[in-house]
Amino acid sequence: MYKVKSFVIYNEAAGYSIVQSQSGIVRIENKNMMDFLNFLDCHSTIINISKKDILKFFPHFGDEAIAFLEDNYIIQENNDYNFNVNKIVMFSNDKIISKLFDQETESFNQNNFQYLKDIENISLDSHTLLVTFINPLDRQLVDTIYKLVKKYDSLWLLSYPYNNNFYFNNLYRASWHVPCYKCVKSEIEDQERIEMFDEISYQQVVDKLYNSNSGFEIATKVDFGMSVKILAMIHFILEQFIFIDDPIRLQKNNKVANILDCFKLDTLNNTVMHESAIHWEMCDCYE
Repeated sequence: MYKVKSFVIYNEAAGYSIVQSQSGIVRIENKNMMDFLNFLDCHSTIINISKKDILKFFPHFGDEAIAFLEDNYIIQENNDYNFNVNKIVMFSNDKIISKLFDQETESFNQNNFQYLKDIENISLDSHTLLVTFINPLDRQLVDTIYKLVKKYDSLWLLSYPYNNNFYFNNLYRASWHVPCYKCVKSEIEDQERIEMFDEISYQQVVDKLYNSNSGFEIATKVDFGMSVKILAMIHFILEQFIFIDDPIRLQKNNKVANILDCFKLDTLNNTVMHESAIHWEMCDCYE
């Protein structure tokens, strides 16, 4: 199976085509190749295509055609996900993000990319990556997910709102003994408790609300524009660690991503910051 990459084709009246892709621009004069590319262009919903379907357009030089398409970054052979992940499950209790997750999984049209409506119906194992966006920040729900992920040693990417910003935790797997969500939560809360000029801090307000109402949930309204940014951040993290099958992107990216990186999407300044997760001294996830 091959992934169809983004490209633009322009058919000249003189009988040849100009194709633009991420690798550059190429002129094509072979009729079979032109027919195939125009077929893909007219069926833009095709995300993956089998070798058998490709060879229908190239009965006499199939391997050469596939090599040409790969060299010009028009198709790319599907590789396995990293960390032995063979299934990605997406879940959110936020209506807008949940809808985007649903559309996202439909666009992939693969059994190994699933949208989950109800966390109670989840099926996890050590080859599953669970992607979650929790808004409102339901602590009981997060604890439930944490116990499930830990039980099955699944990979977990957790994101959520806090103080009108959005946080994206480091990838977590229990057997890695990396900082868990409790460690990251403790670090964020400690930072939010610090306030200059003796003014009451955001976290102090939250602490009082939790003390008076254990069911209090932190929430931030997500509009369409913000939902796109949140989904883009999740994609960025997945591309850094799970979908590392793009040789062109890797060649151009001189920075090495840290598996412990946590990201903060600052909604006020429209910036993204990151720092490494550290273990909380009161947590036993490092044992």
